[in-house]
Amino acid sequence: MMRVFITFADGELYNKLSESLKESISLCSNYELIIYKLDDFEKIHTDSLYHITVYKILASLKALEIYDEVVWLDTDCLVTKNIDKIWNNKADGYPLLPTERFNSFKIWPNEKPNYQDANFLGLAKERVGVVDTDFNNVYLQSCCMIMNKSCIPFLTEILKYYDNYDNSIYPYGDESIINCMIWRDKLSNNLGDVFLCSQYFSPYIIEAALNASSKEEYQNLFDINHRIADNEDTFILIHGWSLARHNRIGLISNNYENLLFLHGSKDPNLHKQYLNSIK
Repeated sequence: MMRVFITFADGELYNKLSESLKESISLCSNYELIIYKLDDFEKIHTDSLYHITVYKILASLKALEIYDEVVWLDTDCLVTKNIDKIWNNKADGYPLLPTERFNSFKIWPNEKPNYQDANFLGLAKERVGVVDTDFNNVYLQSCCMIMNKSCIPFLTEILKYYDNYDNSIYPYGDESIINCMIWRDKLSNNLGDVFLCSQYFSPYIIEAALNASSKEEYQNLFDINHRIADNEDTFILIHGWSLARHNRIGLISNNYENLLFLHGSKDPNLHKQYLNSIK
């Protein structure tokens, strides 16, 4: 079974992030990372509305020409020691994605969108052909996707929606398209809660999560009844919450044993910091 991780990087920031991702994979996985660049593809479009996320799909198709199983990771990801558990998931005709960053929260830290509302991504649903809104529309993030050759027709259809691309229709690029296709076809399999949002939580909590030695220690990080540092509650964020409340308002479910990666932060210095904790 030939397997590989892939990503796509364009520009100085994303090149730096992709190198940190590559280092984390070298540390934590038995498989390599291919970093695709613009030069790996023919120039395919000149329209300014053509979204950079198309290269995620093109890279996936390119990798599947050679490899049996492929995992896409956004450049702003870092993997943990659990990452190779992802290969236990088997795609069957469509990529498997993780549920959104707040799906594991017992209490939502902000207003939860109604994904079953016909108006949510309404124009995208219309384009893709979603007609049944009774389906339990769990929202998935395309920061990570596991695929095999059976997914090639699904990926090829995604490309079709980049013709006459419009950000107002697909505000989250490929993610908007993929979710609509999954809702249309009522595809229920996904990766579940497998990552932490490194943009939402403070670096203090992210590092503590990486260093947690048990499920109990990990869960306590997200419990408002536990103090993690003496000065934590005195640090007031710009929106008025204390750092402690910000980090633990959601009281997340425990995914300690299935925390496969971090996603969200685009600060290369923070990534270096997190890499030290991963090491």
